[in-house]
This record gives sequence, structure tokens and C-alpha cells, in this order.
Amino acid sequence: MKYFQANSFLTDDELLRISKKIREKELLTDGEIILSIRLNKPMFYNKGGVQKLAEKQCNAVKKLGDGSYPIVVLYFLAETREFSIFADREINGLNTETISSSINQFFKDGDFCNGLLSVIDEIAQPLIAQYPCSGSTQNKISNKVLLQK
Repeated sequence: MKYFQANSFLTDDELLRISKKIREKELLTDGEIILSIRLNKPMFYNKGGVQKLAEKQCNAVKKLGDGSYPIVVLYFLAETREFSIFADREINGLNTETISSSINQFFKDGDFCNGLLSVIDEIAQPLIAQYPCSGSTQNKISNKVLLQK
């Protein structure tokens, strides 16, 4: 089954691959990687754009935990094919502009799954380097892709 059928973005298997990739990378870091996909623009979208949506998602996720670990939100607005990365703290080597522009080619080709997997890899590298797994961490937030209409 394709999610967002009208636009044929991701299959169930692709969503599972993405969730597994997030889990794989989070085993190596104390940080959390969140992927949120929204199909349609919200009513008051123009106030801050996709970056503001990513920040709001990050703040909502932060409320689920104790705030002791870094959170990076990857936010994809399917209707406009806009993508943003928001980190709740400074992560050395995380160049969100470079990553965002590199994913555009994947999206232009309609290869959403591999584009998102690539971004997860690119984000995980500096996150792992700066916040390596301390050994006592457990997965604090679900690795499932957050899907919104």
C-alpha cells in the first residue's frame, strides 16, 4: 500500500526501511532522529514555512522525554516537496543547507525513500561523532515515521 496514494510517495516496505535505518543509527548515538512527513500544508503555513513546522515538531517531541538528549527532526512537506532539518541544539558538522539541497535531486527524480535514507545517514554522522552512545541509553522515542495529513 502506498502512503499518500495520490502522490505515490512511500510504500509500507519503504516506511519500514526508513524506520530500521533510524533505529540502526540511533544505536550508535545518544541522540534521537525524527522523520515527520506531512501531506498537506497547514492552514497558517506561510507564517515561518517548513522550518517553523520542523521546529514545532521538535518541541512536541521534546515534551515526550526529559530533554537530556539531542533531537534532530527531518520534516518533509509532501504537497510542496519542501524539506527542513531542525536540531534542538548545536551539532558540530551538521550542515542543514547542504543536506537539504542534496536531497532535492532524489525528490526531483521521485526517489523519496532513498533520498530520506541518504539524509538520515548524513545527519547521523555528526550526531554520532558529537553524541556517541554512552552505553546506558535506550530508545526514548519511537523510530516510526510520523505521518500527518
